Amino acid sequence: MKRVFAKTSPSSSRRFAAGIDVSPAGVRVVVISQRLAASAEIRVEHVGYAPLPIDAMVQAEIVDPAAVAASIVTALEAFFTHGAGASLRAAMALPPAATVVATLPLAQCEPPQQHKHRHDTFVPGVPDRTVADAVWRGVTRVPSELALDRLEPGVRAQAEALSGLERSALAVDWLRAGAPYVPSDHLTIAAAAQELIDARIETAVGAGVHLVAIDAEPLAALRACRFDAAREVDDDEIYAVLWIGHDSFYLWALQRGQRLRELRMPFTSITAQSILSALSTFARALTTQIALPSAAAQFDNPLDCAWVAGELDEFVRLGINLDAIGAALGCPVFEFDCNSEHPHTGAAAAAPERSHDRPAVLSVAFGLALRAVLP
Repeated sequence: MKRVFAKTSPSSSRRFAAGIDVSPAGVRVVVISQRLAASAEIRVEHVGYAPLPIDAMVQAEIVDPAAVAASIVTALEAFFTHGAGASLRAAMALPPAATVVATLPLAQCEPPQQHKHRHDTFVPGVPDRTVADAVWRGVTRVPSELALDRLEPGVRAQAEALSGLERSALAVDWLRAGAPYVPSDHLTIAAAAQELIDARIETAVGAGVHLVAIDAEPLAALRACRFDAAREVDDDEIYAVLWIGHDSFYLWALQRGQRLRELRMPFTSITAQSILSALSTFARALTTQIALPSAAAQFDNPLDCAWVAGELDEFVRLGINLDAIGAALGCPVFEFDCNSEHPHTGAAAAAPERSHDRPAVLSVAFGLALRAVLP
C-alpha cells in the first residue's frame, strides 16, 4: 500500500483534521485537509501507525491513557514535523462491543409522567463532563432533531435497560429513525459507558490534539466508503459496503448515500459457509425489497458494486477472499484505499507491520478524519 503525505505546511487557508483509530494492537491515524471553501476537495496529508504497549488497552478500555497518548504522538510525528499546530482537530471511535445501538418505537421512549423534567447530567468531581457530552452527543444527532430532547429521561431509561449500566454512567444519543426499512415513528438510541468517553478525552489531551467527536467504528468506516462511492457510483446505482471488525461484520446496501438495508453478524461460532450464505441471503432479500418493475427482471441482482473495508484478515483466516465476497454478493468488489483515491506526492510514511499494511484497515481512521474536518 502506498502511504504518502503532501509537502504542504498547515496554513490558515486549510482545515486539518485527524482520525485516530485505537485498538489493543496499535494506533492508526489519517490526517486530511480541506480548503476553507464550500465543497473543496479532501486531501490526504499523512498516514501513520504506532504499536501500543501490552495491556495499554483491554478490549475497548484504555487502561493507560498516557501510553496511548504517546503512541498517538509517535503516529503523528512525521506530520507534526511539517509545522502542524498542537490544536489539531481529531475524532476517535468506540468498537461495536462497547456501544449499544437500538431502534425502538418512539412511544416506548416517552418519559414517565413523574420524570418530565430534563435529566441532570452533572456529576460531582468530573469537571469535564460537559466536554464529554459535546464529543459524544451528535454521534447521530442533527439540529432538526433537537426537539427530541424532551425524551431524554425515557431514552436514558431504555439505554439503562439495554446496556445493563446505570443511566448516570452512560453517554447517550438519540435521533428519529429515518431509514426506509424502519417505521417513521421509531427512535434510534446510541449509548456507551461514560468512562470510555472520558478516557478518550484524557488520551487526546495527553497527545496534544483537540478531540471534537467520538463515533462508532462501523459508522466511521461507512462514512469513508460512502465518501468514495459518491465519486464513483451514479445516483441511480445501488452499492454495498462491508465492514469487518474484530468481533463482528456489518453490511449495508445504499443508494444516493442512503441506507436501504443493513446486516450485522457477530463472530460467534461462525464459519466461512455461514458468512457467505448470509451475504447471498442479503443480496436476495435486497432484490425482493427493491421490487424491480419487470417480472422477468425480478431476480436480477440490484447491486452494482461493493466496497470492503476493515480487518480483512478476520475473513482471510476463515478462507474468505475478495473473490468469494464478490461471488456471494453477485457484484464486483473493491477494497477501500484512501490513498489510492486521494494520492499526493511527498515523503512516504513508515509502513505498518504485518496485517496493518492492508489499505482496508484505514477505513475507520479515514472516516473519523472526515468527521473531524467538518466545521
